[in-house]
Amino acid sequence: NGGPLLRKPLGDDKILDCLLGYMNKNYFQPPLLDVENRDSTGMNPNVSFYWFFRNGAFLNFRYEFVKEDTDGANWDYVGHRLSLSVAYPVLEKVTLQLYGEAFDQDFRNTHTVFGVKREDRTYTGSIGLIWEFYRNTNLVLQYNRTQADSNIPLYEYNRNLYTFGIEYRF
Repeated sequence: NGGPLLRKPLGDDKILDCLLGYMNKNYFQPPLLDVENRDSTGMNPNVSFYWFFRNGAFLNFRYEFVKEDTDGANWDYVGHRLSLSVAYPVLEKVTLQLYGEAFDQDFRNTHTVFGVKREDRTYTGSIGLIWEFYRNTNLVLQYNRTQADSNIPLYEYNRNLYTFGIEYRF
């Protein structure tokens, strides 16, 4: 993923990013059927707005358009992704992070097995705490929930992920 980025400050506490993105995906394992080949190229331009509303706190809103042209007919799609993230210090050296995302995918071809055009809606949310317990060293606790809905039940799932880690920055 990459492309040219235009970053425009909007006053002292806001930034607008515009990215003309291009992607090239190549999966290591070959698919069992050619129609399931997910190798792709495509465009994914996005616009992102940041607001730094307090020392150590920010809000970010992002919209991304995604168009993937895959080698396999079952995976070509056009999508729209909206996300909102917030980081807010709740105590000295402790930051709360919240994230929410909705991703709407409309697949362009009739599925070769199920005989319908696939439509997916994926929702992701997370909450996390970051505690700087030592200089440049953070303890990170996070919960992430994903719910994927589809008109083809095979592609539906729910996932709960709990993570715990230590981050050192240098």
